[in-house]
Amino acid sequence: MKRDSRIKKATGKRRPQTGQNLVELTLTLPFVLLLIFFLIEVVRVSFTYQSTSIAARQGAEFAAVYHSTAMGLQQMKRTLAASGMTASTTTVTQVANTHGYEASVTVKYTPLFTMSIPLMGGSNTNVSPGSFDIAFTAVPDSGLY
Repeated sequence: MKRDSRIKKATGKRRPQTGQNLVELTLTLPFVLLLIFFLIEVVRVSFTYQSTSIAARQGAEFAAVYHSTAMGLQQMKRTLAASGMTASTTTVTQVANTHGYEASVTVKYTPLFTMSIPLMGGSNTNVSPGSFDIAFTAVPDSGLY
């Protein structure tokens, strides 16, 4: 019986804390959203870089196998199209005095989220770039002999 009365007293002294959860959510939500958006951008940049490198490698390998720069260019464009991207520049050239080929791809990346800081005069300063190039050059070892 004594035990029940102690539990009752402890719970009876507790005051309701209305609004504390709302204040904590208001303080932490911007940081959590910023972290989520940052991770989304990192994943998108990583995917774009990987797709660009795969396209350059495949373009160089196709050019080396078929001894044709046109086949290498065609394969690079096919690989980028499968990833949902278009290249701003693509080149496939034969390496001097070898049977190997070098392939270069440049893709223009545009971030989903851009950040700007408002200034006192009413203008904004961009913190993140509007768009930038991701480039990759590949020379496969199998093509050099």
